[in-house]
Amino acid sequence: MNIAFVCTAEFEPFFYQCLADNIKKEKVNTFYAGFLIDTRRAIEKIKQQPYPLKLNFKDFFKYRLRDSSFSRRQLQDIVSYDFSRLSRDGFKVNREKIIKKAIYYEKFFDGFYHRFNIKAVVVWNYFPTMVAAARLVAKRKRIRVIHLENGPLKNTLMLDKEGVNFQSSLSGKSKDFYLNQKKPNREQKDYKFYKPACGCQAIAVNKGIMNPVKKMFYAILMRNFIYRRFFPELTDDRLLDSLAKKIYRFFLLPDKVKLPDKFIFLPLQYSYDTQVLVNSPWIKDMPSFIQVCYRAVKEAARDCSVVVKEHPDDFGRKDYSWLKKKYPEIIWLKKYDIKKVLKNSSAVITINSSVGVEALAEDKPVIVLGNSFYDLDGVVYKAASLDSLKEAVKAALGRELNKELIDKFLYYLRFNYLVEGNPRRCDRYSLAAASGRLEQLLKTGESR
Repeated sequence: MNIAFVCTAEFEPFFYQCLADNIKKEKVNTFYAGFLIDTRRAIEKIKQQPYPLKLNFKDFFKYRLRDSSFSRRQLQDIVSYDFSRLSRDGFKVNREKIIKKAIYYEKFFDGFYHRFNIKAVVVWNYFPTMVAAARLVAKRKRIRVIHLENGPLKNTLMLDKEGVNFQSSLSGKSKDFYLNQKKPNREQKDYKFYKPACGCQAIAVNKGIMNPVKKMFYAILMRNFIYRRFFPELTDDRLLDSLAKKIYRFFLLPDKVKLPDKFIFLPLQYSYDTQVLVNSPWIKDMPSFIQVCYRAVKEAARDCSVVVKEHPDDFGRKDYSWLKKKYPEIIWLKKYDIKKVLKNSSAVITINSSVGVEALAEDKPVIVLGNSFYDLDGVVYKAASLDSLKEAVKAALGRELNKELIDKFLYYLRFNYLVEGNPRRCDRYSLAAASGRLEQLLKTGESR
């Protein structure tokens, strides 16, 4: 079977090669597609040929709408995530230019799949322009697509033919589906976190392409001169932001805060998370999330405090000082053990963060504001407006949890759907689990 791996980041070729090498029964031939220079160098590092064979940047924007087999609406959908992400941060981005780039990707993948008789395509995530074009061309040609993403529990992976997160096959499962699962034994199973099997040898998947100094100069050159012109969908990928976050985290001291006796926890999500940009119909950014939740809590549960924890990927990127002045009663956290926060919280409100799943594992009521694979009645409370959020807060604090349903949901999620693995550093046990799931999807086409 000929498999195409669509590579959008430096770590992916290493991880994909490990998966392919560990497939035991199915004979596979692998082909790697990548357009960024560091990604192509990573493909060469694993002794594979990156496609296209030669990049001609002038070709990126040569196509027009009439050259595409997709409708205008489909092209708008392909670029919607990247355009929304860039527009939010104030970048002057030409949507038509990104659409032309999407048509280039369409033409490339159409010829690439045909030339090598590709039978399955593996992509990371679901929404970035290149990934969206690759998967939609594959589906148009009736080629199987397998999506990968980090799982909602530590050191786990999603592998799904439907998509990831809300777009995954989990979203189609009913309450009765989980109730019909066998009852988990809490004393025997720990579905909170994966711990590597004893004696497993660690394998560093991403061995690095360049030394840090060389990579820094390369990144400055690429991001400031090449990306802005030829990769408009990646315009906000700034080196200085990345360096600032790392330096900030390194020197950041733990929060010296005493948590209140009764509080509702608001874990902030990464500002450019697809979960927020695409799967959140009525809350479009973190300031809105904080303000809506604060108002709901103060009107529905006045005896509850509000605790907010900033997302580490927004350190050095997002400034919430104006909100801190506006809401001095809120307790703000940056560097604090999230397990301790969850254990002491009265309830958790999230748009659709994986922290919601961790909260369920800690027997905490969870309120979900966006579209999520776990917004199942009886598992969480769903709120789609301020008024429904107030009612959800009252219900979450006043009702008992449906522990049977939640346990069965978590057990299925952890032991039937997710597989062990961390794409940036895997051990042999988790590689075997992920490779086995990939082989299963290649053979049967099942959702998971």
